[in-house]
Amino acid sequence: MDLALHVSTKNVQLGVTGMLVFKEGNFMQVLEGDEAVVKALYDKIEKDSRHTLVSVLHQGEITIREYGGWAMTFFNSETGQYDHFSYPS
Repeated sequence: MDLALHVSTKNVQLGVTGMLVFKEGNFMQVLEGDEAVVKALYDKIEKDSRHTLVSVLHQGEITIREYGGWAMTFFNSETGQYDHFSYPS
């Protein structure tokens, strides 16, 4: 959850929304935002030595953000809990 809080702070600065899922020691993340910003963020994630087996499952343009109000939402499948980090009002 500390990671999701850190990510949400950065996402607000970048104008990125998304979701982070943790299951069995693995993470899956959805990123929404300006294409150049998301690509730069992905490149940073991919080059980070703490991450292994980084891959894109899907990319493309969207008309409406699925997670538009959330700087990041975190779902921990082991606890079944969601934590939403909303954009500041």
